[in-house]
Amino acid sequence: MKVLLQHVSSIRGARWCRPIGWDPKNKVEGAEFVGDSWWSEGEGKAGLVCFSEGAEGTEIEVAVDDLKVASCGECKVISEVQV
Repeated sequence: MKVLLQHVSSIRGARWCRPIGWDPKNKVEGAEFVGDSWWSEGEGKAGLVCFSEGAEGTEIEVAVDDLKVASCGECKVISEVQV
């Protein structure tokens, strides 16, 4: 899976990331996946985090197991990524 690494998450060892050329199939209640996050009424509900090394702005290939869906605000993993 190809992703663009974004800023560091408060989840230990994780960075927020954006999928490149694919979208996750996960459903987040009351939200729609747009770009890099699940949004509801203009507010981010969840996003993708990547447990891999790399600098912000770097495109990398990762295994789907290195990706998780994390809640915005609470910043905790809420599910595995479905493709």
